[in-house]
Amino acid sequence: MYANRWGALADFLEHLEREGFPLDEGTAAIVDLDKTAFGARGRNSHVVDSARVAAVRRTVEEALGDAFAEEAFQSVYDELNRPLYHHFTADNQDYLAYICLMVAGGVYGFSELLEDLKARRLRSFADFIEACNRRGVPKELAPIHREVYVGFKRDDPTPFKSFRHREYEETVKRMDHLPDEVGEKRLLAEEIVLTREVVDLCRFLKGNGVLLFGLTDKPDEASLPSPELARAGFLPLHRVSMKIIGVHLAL
Repeated sequence: MYANRWGALADFLEHLEREGFPLDEGTAAIVDLDKTAFGARGRNSHVVDSARVAAVRRTVEEALGDAFAEEAFQSVYDELNRPLYHHFTADNQDYLAYICLMVAGGVYGFSELLEDLKARRLRSFADFIEACNRRGVPKELAPIHREVYVGFKRDDPTPFKSFRHREYEETVKRMDHLPDEVGEKRLLAEEIVLTREVVDLCRFLKGNGVLLFGLTDKPDEASLPSPELARAGFLPLHRVSMKIIGVHLAL
């Protein structure tokens, strides 16, 4: 069953009941967290995306210092963060963040990169990181290059862990930070909020004894606080307080 409205979750539940699908202690439900339980796709997901972009920007800016040019960085990120380049980035934000850093740091020129992709002299991220390794990187970028290169060689799907830690921080920063009275429009524009329709469905299912699981495709480093932040009281994303916005389901 497919839908493009969150309110259609009530129709989904009616469909299950018509089909005689048991909704009790013998049933488990898996709920996607990112852009479903919170940061609803099409309503609030842009704030989730903004946290990731801010993490990439912070990573590049902290590495380059005064040499950081935000407008040039944004051009690189916006161009490469498209399905057209998924064969190169593998739709992996760790890879994209590293590519942006190497381009912004002058290791690989942006126009050269686009030309090499077009001519298929670069076919994958593996080609790119090996090219950067052969060329050598400035000393201020060397620690990050080593981190990503070693992780990539180990087949770690999230080799840029320092970037992912920043993504966690930027995500938490966008949760429940505005006063309640600012209004729904601003909250949806600036905060990551829980999706009322999903919350209502989950409460209904839980009330019937259904076992609920929440899953995310975010790596641990972007979902859980570092040990230092945990000691300071920071929580996993699914434990952070968030406001609830949406339309109540009549269940």
